[in-house]
Amino acid sequence: MNKDQIKAIAKLVVAVKERNGKPVNVFVVAATIESFGIREIDAKEDYGFESIMHLSNYIYKAYDAITLANLKNNNQRVAEAKTYKRLALTEYITTKNTKRFLVDYSSGLFHLFPVFLQVVAIILFGFSLWTYSHFNNLQSTAVVLGVIIGFITSAGFVQVIGKQVSYYWYNKDYHMARYSTKQIIRNGTITILGFFRGCNLKSV
Repeated sequence: MNKDQIKAIAKLVVAVKERNGKPVNVFVVAATIESFGIREIDAKEDYGFESIMHLSNYIYKAYDAITLANLKNNNQRVAEAKTYKRLALTEYITTKNTKRFLVDYSSGLFHLFPVFLQVVAIILFGFSLWTYSHFNNLQSTAVVLGVIIGFITSAGFVQVIGKQVSYYWYNKDYHMARYSTKQIIRNGTITILGFFRGCNLKSV
């Protein structure tokens, strides 16, 4: 790499940071670079890398543990400042926070409503989404293990969508929200299918 390419890479590192803060993975970096209008041929001529993915790997690795505290764009810093103010003990018990508590508590009860319906279904009909009153011990254990494994294998991907994609969405970065959603769903599907395929092979 020549001096001009090194300077161009340094500017790109700053631009990616200002767009995303700390990227979740190298695919986010690649999508951001592409959103800047940088092509494969540009990656080689202007930055000295064979492809955008090679350039993305280099930039992603540049965000080492020492610089993590600085990998925040202005939106993230403002959000953290607002969060800190909301959690301040002297400002916590206010009319606004009380209303928010009531709204969140009601929302939590509403999300528990499907569980309540499952309990009612068991009482009235003897079965629900995850159980059947006439299952023996082995069948009940198999169903419970299946539910637990399903939650474990999918929960991480759901959390990433809820945090990272929501961040892009609320900042109106719809391109990154769409790209990240597709990548997370794809990786999650492959992981879950691979896991259950491995379980089937072991059982055989």
